[in-house]
Parts: sequence; structure tokens; C-alpha cells
Amino acid sequence: MRNMNFCSDNVTEVCPEIMAALIAANEGCAMPYGADEYTQRLEAKFSKLFEAPVTIFPVATGSAANALALSAIAPPYGAIYCHAESHINVDECGAPEFYTGGAKLVTLSGTDAQINPSDLATALEKAGIGIVHHVQPAAVSITQATEAGTVYLPEDIAEIAKLTHDLNLYLHMDGARFANAVASLGCAPADITWRAGVDVLCFGATKNGAMAAEAVVFFNQELAKTFGYRRKRSGHLFSKMRYLSAQLEAYITDDVWLKNASNANQMATKLAQGLVNCPVARLCHPVEANEIFVEIPESVVTGLRADGFEFYVWQEGTLPIIRLVTTSTGKLIKSPKFLLSQLRELKLLQRRLKNKERGSNNWLKLQNKIARLHEKIANARRDWHFKLAHQLCDGTDNIFVEDINFKSWSRGIVRKQSLDSGIGQFINEILPYICWKKGKYFAKVDKNYTSQECPKCGHRQKKKLSDRKHICSSCGYQVNRDVAAAKVIRNRGLIAVGHAVQ
Repeated sequence: MRNMNFCSDNVTEVCPEIMAALIAANEGCAMPYGADEYTQRLEAKFSKLFEAPVTIFPVATGSAANALALSAIAPPYGAIYCHAESHINVDECGAPEFYTGGAKLVTLSGTDAQINPSDLATALEKAGIGIVHHVQPAAVSITQATEAGTVYLPEDIAEIAKLTHDLNLYLHMDGARFANAVASLGCAPADITWRAGVDVLCFGATKNGAMAAEAVVFFNQELAKTFGYRRKRSGHLFSKMRYLSAQLEAYITDDVWLKNASNANQMATKLAQGLVNCPVARLCHPVEANEIFVEIPESVVTGLRADGFEFYVWQEGTLPIIRLVTTSTGKLIKSPKFLLSQLRELKLLQRRLKNKERGSNNWLKLQNKIARLHEKIANARRDWHFKLAHQLCDGTDNIFVEDINFKSWSRGIVRKQSLDSGIGQFINEILPYICWKKGKYFAKVDKNYTSQECPKCGHRQKKKLSDRKHICSSCGYQVNRDVAAAKVIRNRGLIAVGHAVQ
């Protein structure tokens, strides 16, 4: 049974673009302590990303980023206002208090883990500013996206920033899931940072595809003057800094960070849509990023865990609240068009061949060119088949496929697409071989009615080929047509090996 890990976005692997950047950075020698070429060009790239001059410091962890950033804006006698559920208050083992030398975290309530501006205004009013017996307000910290999986709108941040700056305080943003917030809002990074009044951002990457890399980004560059010393004193000035900087550079190149976050957000939305249709589940917060908090019966929690699902129980009880975090790696696999991608070149060669004298040197040269192009297509297809087979086997213990007669496909309306993808060779030869090699279970199941059967209730109904969404007329279950068929195949396979399917 496949292990489905929804515990955290820290469980996922490093994304290919960042791993490739690390391998490239590993070539040869480079100057230490941030004097390398990767770190040197990072500031200009982040300034371009945020459309403003910034000062940036790579660090390895989110806790270090938050605690050190706060130490730059809050004195030991200062107060940092934050939400009661914020990461700096709940999950950083007193790091902000330690690195600030004793600053106090003053917690505020607010629905969906967001600070209510009116509550902040009241708290600041009662803070005792100027009274020697009280800690003095120094900073406000917000989390974007929040610990409840919601996002602050630009105007929400601006309102909090105004209250903050009116009293000469600084605004800090914990952006461990900043990419998810930007992807969710569809805005420019600047719109929810310096344009809205943020002074310093902890820019997260580890939860969204990096190995271990975060960045402290100062928009108010005056605040950055002592940060280099703070980072060194805390042990976060890496001697081989290029390995952090290379990750961050690859992360923001070609929108890798937004593509990863968008994918994670889409997975959360799909999962939430399914949970909405589940009579025993209740969503606790709006799903606006990649975290879902859902209230379900204790028996369902036990059953899910028995079936291989992993997640954290956020709140115990007869109706526990569990947290489900989706990552950037979930995907539907689309077949690349190997032949079609080369079709124009192939047609040109064949057209030229017709105009050559059969058996001539030029005719033979073109024949060889066409043969080499076909070989190139076949090798690309085979390489993709093997990589896909390994990818599928690495993510599961059992693989079930339909028992299809692929020869019939080569005579129908999908003839070209079928031959191009080589699906028959993949299903009948390569995938079973890789499953055997890796010790995974592979089996074929009855192909009949997989596209007409509802994976949730078993009801069958006819569909037209143009119907791309499965909408069950019996139970109302809705999902992509191909995903529904895949679930039916999975259910049949599990039943065949003696596994109960609910």
C-alpha cells in the first residue's frame, strides 16, 4: 500500500532544478563565507524579484531566519507582537527570546491565525509606552501564509503596517510559505512585502523544494547593518555558503518557486474539494495555500493510518482535528509527444527524399538521416519509459494497470498518439520488469467499465468521450474523469489481493 505522507512540506524531496544547481556548484573551488560568485549575485537577483533594492542573508533554517531577523529589530527590553499560533511563539523553542537577549513575545488572538488590526491597536494602546516598568513595543510579526493555511491580503498587511509604523515599530514577516501565499494571491512579491509596509522578510525555500535554504531579506536596509555579525555569532555564516546561495538562485530562476507552490496549492484545493463532499469531515479554516485542517471522527483517523496515511493530529478529542499538508511533488503524468515533436523535421526529410533518385548517394544520405531521427525518437521514448517506471516504483509498493489489448489501439482513432507514446511497450514490458527488479507488486485488472464506474460508490453510468469530468448521478462524487478511472483500477487491484476498500 502506498505511503501517503501529509505530515509536512518538509518531508518531500529536493526539486530537480535545485539539485542540479547544487551539483553544478560542487564543481571546482569557490571562495568561502559568501565571497563566492553565487552569493555575490544573489542580492541583485532578489532586488529584481522584489522590484526594489534589498539586502539579503542566506541561512539554513527558518527558526534561525526568524530569530536573527527579530534580533535586528527588537532590543532585549522590547516586545514583539505576534499571533498566539505563530511559529515563533509555538515552535521555535524560545529562539526569538534567546537571540534578542530577552525580548518578550506578546501574543494576540484572531480567526484563521491572522492578527486582527483592531486587537493589535488595543494591545499597543495598553502597552505602557515610555513607562520604565513595562517592556517597550518594538516589532510586530505576521506569518504569510499563516499557520492555519490562510493568507493575508495586501490591504490587511498595509493596515497592520500603518499601526506598526505610526509608533515607530518594525514589521517582520515569517515567510516560510511565502511562495504559497504569492501563488495563492496571484500578486507580485512586492505587493505583500515592502509596498505593504514590511521591513524584513524571512523568505522560505526549504518547504517548497530546497534542501536547506532560507533567506533574510531586508527592505529597510538600515536594519541590516549589524545582521552580518549576528549571523556569524549564531553560527549561521556558512564557510561553504555557495551551497545555500546556489539553492536560492535556482529557486527563483524561471519561477521554480512559484511553479512548486502553485502545484502544492492545487493539490490542497483538490483534496479540500473531496473533503467537502465527505459527510464525516469538516474543514476548520478556508484552504488558501497548501495546509488543510479538518475535523474527523477518531475512528476515521485510526482507519486512515492503518491504510498508510501519515499526518499530524493538531487537536486531540472525540472529533480530532488533523493537519494535512500538500507538497510540490504531486502530479498527473502527461505523455510527452516524442514523434509529434519531431514530425515537422521528419516530414521535411521525407519530402526531400521523394525528389532524390532512388539509390543515389544523396538518397542514401537522407535515408540514413531519417533512420537516425527515428532512432533518436525511439531512444527518447525508451529513456522516458524507464525513468517513469522507476519514479512510479519508488513511490509505491503495488502497481495495478488495465488489461488492455493495445494492438486494437494501433488501428483506431488514437493510433498515432498510441504509437507515439509507446504505451503498450511501457505497460507490457518495461513497467513489469522494473517492478520485478525493485521487488514491487505488479498486476493487471479487468478493463471493462473503468471509465463508467464511480470509484466511491460503484455506480455505473455511461459517459461521452467529451465528458472530461466524472460526476456520479448516485452519490454526487466529482473528480477528473481519468483520475476516477485510475481510482477504479486501484480499487479492483486492492480487492484482488485481498484488501478491503471503503
